[in-house]
Amino acid sequence: MGAHAYIEAEDLGLTVLGTIQNAYAVNGVHGQDFGTAVYMATLCRTAALEETLASYAELVRTRQKKLDELGEALSALNKAFAQKTSKTKTSDKLPVDSAAVSILRRYGFTAATKMTYPDIMKLQQNVQFALDQEDNELQQDMTSLQGYVSKRDDAMQMAGKLMKKVSGTRQQGIRYIGS
Repeated sequence: MGAHAYIEAEDLGLTVLGTIQNAYAVNGVHGQDFGTAVYMATLCRTAALEETLASYAELVRTRQKKLDELGEALSALNKAFAQKTSKTKTSDKLPVDSAAVSILRRYGFTAATKMTYPDIMKLQQNVQFALDQEDNELQQDMTSLQGYVSKRDDAMQMAGKLMKKVSGTRQQGIRYIGS
């Protein structure tokens, strides 16, 4: 099913108590009653929302992984930074964990397994900035994800209510005809 449902009324050429009777075609499927047509349209909307939810959920997982990895790399930089003593010169190179260097390079940072104290300090600031930025974007994605979950739930609830109303109307019509 696509993101949109196309409903077309098809005149059956029948009249019951002065009301023209129609069948409906939904996305090219002919012979549907009104309740089924509305239900199928709602299912199409729900399916489209599910696709959007899946892509947002994947985006959130990717961002969370990046946050976790950059957090580990920042921790390694903090450990390297802590190796500085009062005797350490600014030109002395301190060892940085190779796994952290690999992570940092993957995300576009310039890093090496031996770095000077000022370089480590600058890299710490850059990584912290990237973490803050990524965290803000993750929060926005989570808010969007919540909105789509709510829309999907509303669509499902609406489908249920519509089916119940259509069924009730049908029953009432049958009772009216029978009396």
